[in-house]
Amino acid sequence: MALSWTTKRRIMGTIMALTTAAVMVKIYLHRDEISQGNVTPLDYAETKKILREAYTSELLPFQIPQEEEDLIEKANADPKRQSSTYGEITIGGADQLLEAFDLTAKDIFYDLGSGRGQLVLHAALATPARKSIGIELSRMRHDEAVRAFERVTASGALHPKRVELRLADILQDDWSDATA
Repeated sequence: MALSWTTKRRIMGTIMALTTAAVMVKIYLHRDEISQGNVTPLDYAETKKILREAYTSELLPFQIPQEEEDLIEKANADPKRQSSTYGEITIGGADQLLEAFDLTAKDIFYDLGSGRGQLVLHAALATPARKSIGIELSRMRHDEAVRAFERVTASGALHPKRVELRLADILQDDWSDATA
């Protein structure tokens, strides 16, 4: 018996909801621990709240100036692979991805093409990873990531030394210390 497209979508929606619920970590973050350099991951709800507050600008994440599009298009010599297309992982998807990585305090997490830095900040907030680093070629997206990072650190939810945001080309930058 073949399932209708609607039934398949409902089943997938249920599976996604259950998966998201299953990966939620129930750990409370104490602000004084952060100031002392201790790392206690945030739970899903607190991470989501902090990230939503950090990204308050009117910037549409898919729009960048033409000169930045041109720079990104030129960064890759293979014409079949050139693209300035941009998208962001959802907070639930990021939580699932980071759960699968099972990062420890020894890990250094990299997001290559980090855009507005949402996954970088999520990794720093929700995992015990030693450091979370983002590399982005677009200045506009990088600047937005820096503003969001400043909002998160100003809230006291994150120690600034746990995140690094680089404006660089991933093909020329050194990320050899990455573990994830």
